[in-house]
Amino acid sequence: MNFLLPYNKTHVIENITYKILKCRPIGIEKFLCGNETIRYILLPKINNVNLILIPMDCGDSPYRFYLLAIKNNKVISNLYVEGELFEPETMGNVERTNFSIDENGIIHVTTKVFIDNKIQSHNIKEFKINEDGTLN
Repeated sequence: MNFLLPYNKTHVIENITYKILKCRPIGIEKFLCGNETIRYILLPKINNVNLILIPMDCGDSPYRFYLLAIKNNKVISNLYVEGELFEPETMGNVERTNFSIDENGIIHVTTKVFIDNKIQSHNIKEFKINEDGTLN
């Protein structure tokens, strides 16, 4: 499947149709969270590097996605790009992260921190996928 850039989508967990990763890239083990298989969302390929988005099913946060850069059947890089982090006792305090990939293949990760449901900080980081699969 070919994707065109830009890519800008927030994922609604209840509506996602995942694919199942049929191979076992070197380095994927730490993302298995005790499962035998990896569910993923296919993202656009950049610089001949395969990009997938995987849900992190372990931990306390029900909504976290990592972007994995895979080249030559090896996980080269990973990056937390989407989700919500909060403590159950402080429901009005939350950190929301999302991402987009622009037409030049630059990954933009935006994190907003809300306290008492009011935005307190807004941070954007940019990452480039190199031909070897590393991020900078």
